[in-house]
Amino acid sequence: MREEPKIILFFMLIAIFLSLFFTQSVGADGGVLIPDFEGVVYLPEQKAAIFWDGTNETMIISTKISSDNFSDMAWIIPIPSNSTPEVNKGDIEIFYEIALDFGEWKSMDYYFPIEFCLISFFIFAIGALGLILLLLKRKIKLFIPLLLFSIILIIFSLMIGFYVIMDYMVIGAGDGLYDVEVIEIKKVDIYDVAVLKATNATNLVDWLNNNDFVVPLSAIPVLQDYCNQSDFYFVVNKINLTNMYTTPEEIQNATDDLQDGVATPLQITFQPEQPFYPMKMSSINSGNTSINVYFISNYTVMDESDYLMPQETRYAFHGSIIPSYNVGNVITWLRYEGSTKDLMGDSYFF
Repeated sequence: MREEPKIILFFMLIAIFLSLFFTQSVGADGGVLIPDFEGVVYLPEQKAAIFWDGTNETMIISTKISSDNFSDMAWIIPIPSNSTPEVNKGDIEIFYEIALDFGEWKSMDYYFPIEFCLISFFIFAIGALGLILLLLKRKIKLFIPLLLFSIILIIFSLMIGFYVIMDYMVIGAGDGLYDVEVIEIKKVDIYDVAVLKATNATNLVDWLNNNDFVVPLSAIPVLQDYCNQSDFYFVVNKINLTNMYTTPEEIQNATDDLQDGVATPLQITFQPEQPFYPMKMSSINSGNTSINVYFISNYTVMDESDYLMPQETRYAFHGSIIPSYNVGNVITWLRYEGSTKDLMGDSYFF
C-alpha cells in the first residue's frame, strides 16, 4: 500500500475514535462533564427516616454504594437549619422495623458518565504523531490539508487542557480565598464528617477537594443555589473504613454491607422552617435512582414538590423503637423513582 492511503486511513481511524469517545463522554443533560472521580460510582438507592416534632427534624439517611474506589468520594447533604446541625451515628434498626411494615422495594442503578479528563492528552498525541508522519513524507499530494488537520488537533487539545487548568486555578486560589466556615470535623462510625457553611460554591468545592473529600466540578451550580441562602449548612461525609476496622477481612465485610445498603446510617438533627429532604443534589448525576422516605410524626404528610409521591401510611408496631423519638407513630411512606435530571428542587413536607 502506498504512503498516501496509509496516512489517509490513519486519520480516518482518528476521526472514528474521537467520535466514539465524545459520544460516550456526553452526559444526559447534553453537556460534557469532567468528573473528578477515579472510579465509577453507583448510588442505586437512597432511603431516609424523618422524625418531625414540629420544630426539630431528625433525619436518618442511608444509601447503597458500589464503587471502584469509594475511600475519598464525598456525599454532600445540604441542610436548612436555624441552628448548627448535629451529626451522629444512626440506628440501622429503624429501617429493619420499617421494612416489616412496608416490605422490600426494588432498587435501580444509575451511573456517572465515563471519565475523559485525559482526552486532551490523547488528541495532542494523535495530532503530534500525524504531524511527525507528514513531515517525514513531505511528497504526498495531500500534505498541506493533512498538515493543517494535525495542527488543528494539537491546538484543540491545548484548548481543552487550558479550560481544565483554568477551572482548577479558579477553585484553587488558596486557603485565604476559600470563604468556607468549618463548623465541625469529626468521625462518626465509618465516616469522616465535616459540617460547613459557605457563600461561594467554587470555594466550597476547592476546600473539599483539598481536604480529601472528592467532589466533581459539575456540583458547583447546584451547590451555589444553597450557598445563596444564609440558613443552609453542608454536612459532608466520606467513608473511612479504617475508623472502625483493621483487618482485611473486616474491611471486606464492611464493604459488602455498604453495597447491600445495611451499613451504619447517619443521623442529622436540625431545625428547619419546614420539614425537608434534599433531592436536588442528585441531579448532578446522570441516570435513574429510587428514593424512599419514611416520614414519622403524629399526622400524614405530602411533598410540596410532588417529587416524593405518597405510597402508604402505617402505624409503628407495638414494641418498636420508633415511639422513643417522641414525635408520634404515624409513618408516611413516600417514594421517587425516575431520572435524576428531573430533580430540580428539594422536598418540603406539609
